[in-house]
Amino acid sequence: MNTYHPRHRQRGSGLIEPLIAIAVLGVGILGIARFQLGMVAQTTDSQARLAATTLADELASLVRVDHVRAACYTLPQKGGCAGAGAEQQAQAWKTRAEQTLPGFKSASAEITGNEFVVSLVWTSKAFSESRKLEVRTDVRP
Repeated sequence: MNTYHPRHRQRGSGLIEPLIAIAVLGVGILGIARFQLGMVAQTTDSQARLAATTLADELASLVRVDHVRAACYTLPQKGGCAGAGAEQQAQAWKTRAEQTLPGFKSASAEITGNEFVVSLVWTSKAFSESRKLEVRTDVRP
């Protein structure tokens, strides 16, 4: 006589649950890895912005201290500057900007009325987009 046992029918069903758990865990780990890569990219971009802000503030501070020769710190230099030391400081600043910022494109500084405007442009390594920082300071005595 052939009797029905419930155990015979459930063979292998215990393997499905662990397989589903492994699949869910794998998707979760992939999500965490992608999130981590995004955070690294954001950190890299933030470091470049911080470096650009520090550089721009440095040149603006030089001009605030030496406001009499503010025209000597313009980039590109337009001539007519009485202070060779100021021109050298501006060029040294530009060289540091080129070396510090990843994907450096340009650095400019100009006087517009009573304002000294410093602009830095670079390409973000993380997002391959162009970034621009502009700092303005008053150059009146």
